Amino acid sequence: MIREQNVRRLVKKGIAVTATLVLVAGITYLVKKKYTKKKEPTFSAQSSSGRVNYNVAPDCVTVEDPRYDTLYGSDPSDDCGPLACARHTLAVSKHLTDDQIPTSKDNDSAIGNLESCLRQHVGGTTLIVGHGMQGKIDTALGTALYDDWYLSANNHQSWASAFSRLKQYKSPEITLWGCSTGSESKGTDLLRDIKNDLCPGSNVCASSIKSPKVPVFCDDSGLYFMDGEQWNYGNGGSAPDGTLTRVTPSAGEPMRAESSGTQDQALSEEYSAKQFSKILWEQNGEEFHRLTSLEEKNSFLTEIDFSHKIETTGCPVSRKIGTAELHPWNGNRRFFVMYANGFVRDLSRTDMKVYYQASDALINTWMNLLLPH
Repeated sequence: MIREQNVRRLVKKGIAVTATLVLVAGITYLVKKKYTKKKEPTFSAQSSSGRVNYNVAPDCVTVEDPRYDTLYGSDPSDDCGPLACARHTLAVSKHLTDDQIPTSKDNDSAIGNLESCLRQHVGGTTLIVGHGMQGKIDTALGTALYDDWYLSANNHQSWASAFSRLKQYKSPEITLWGCSTGSESKGTDLLRDIKNDLCPGSNVCASSIKSPKVPVFCDDSGLYFMDGEQWNYGNGGSAPDGTLTRVTPSAGEPMRAESSGTQDQALSEEYSAKQFSKILWEQNGEEFHRLTSLEEKNSFLTEIDFSHKIETTGCPVSRKIGTAELHPWNGNRRFFVMYANGFVRDLSRTDMKVYYQASDALINTWMNLLLPH
């Protein structure tokens, strides 16, 4: 009888201890849940690697439809989707879901997205995200086939009246986020046209209109400059005094640029014309040009600068214009994703995203061959 009573006391004591532990664990979980923040994209001014994150906090945004990210991708290992990445980054920063970030299918819808938002946020800042190149930013389809699919000085008359509707909302800052959109005289002309639309005649205008002069990227941590901020404010210049314009990358960081004699020689040998039986130029998985002679293959590969290799975690916000499929005499095929801004992504690397630079002549030849298609 005594033994049975002792057992009962021990059972009751065990139940009490267990209940206490469960209660403490529950309270600890609730406290952690309340005070532990969900990981969000970081928007710090700069990092030791030379990466400079764009401080994404616009009131009103519009993003070129992310479905256009993969329009010209023909290889499943090409995982770059900068528009989808930008849309998600903006959604997280604004505590919204991805589908709450408005997307565009042409110039009118992009400008309309901003106008609808500014009606509710008069005086709010604005951001336009799209595939970019010198003096252009896309609002649809990742290609500039029609005047109502992109903004540039060349087609200004087709979108000027629509953009001028935004002047009544007095936005203090309008940013065009696309690869190299603000570069060269074409970028300056575009920004000046927008400035004139918002501030016609001699009217004083407080709006700041800006766009990157260099390639820009997106990854899980947000939108960023590859090697220091470089903005065009419509005057052809970079950032104003007091703003970082360039920093030097540190080796081993997520963003770095490399160049060495040993690497140059190894890459030159790896991608010499004699290593390949043929090189196919493709778009949407369909071949539109073939290089088979040594001269043809050599003319393609020598127009790519392998000496300055860029390694990063993100994808450039630039149009893809197709894929080059390299067939070696022995071994597996190699794939290059070609971009309108001249970037060439080497898909053989999976640990990091690796980009080389193609010449303007090669990109122009590629684009001219595509025109009939």
